Amino acid sequence: MVEWSDELSVNIVSIDNQHKILIGLINEVEHTITSKSNINITDNIFASLTSYIDYHFSKEEYYFELFDYPHKNEHLKEHVCFIIKIENFKENTTNVPTEIKLNEIVTLFEFLKKWIVEHIRDTDKKYEYFFIDRGLG
Repeated sequence: MVEWSDELSVNIVSIDNQHKILIGLINEVEHTITSKSNINITDNIFASLTSYIDYHFSKEEYYFELFDYPHKNEHLKEHVCFIIKIENFKENTTNVPTEIKLNEIVTLFEFLKKWIVEHIRDTDKKYEYFFIDRGLG
């Protein structure tokens, strides 16, 4: 499970709240996997997660443009790489046996747990004071 901590806070309430929702969705999928729930439930949670990630990225990218964030291009590259990883996952789990699909989901969610913490801590934290100095908070 990924746990929210002050280390992950960017001290911008709206973004912290979005990050908490993303972590909650990742944890929900992990719970579904570990409790051996129906694979279709995992698919539904995954669909919610990808939808919310799109929403979150669009909000961050809006602020990058609004405030002319100087590290915008590097940050956007991380978003693009992440989206490509998710698209590859979707391709690898379409029309495959349940056992293979479950293994792919477990692998993906191990990646997600690591990615969300590292992305917030190492990439999102870079914009914290930049955005706060511009009145976002």
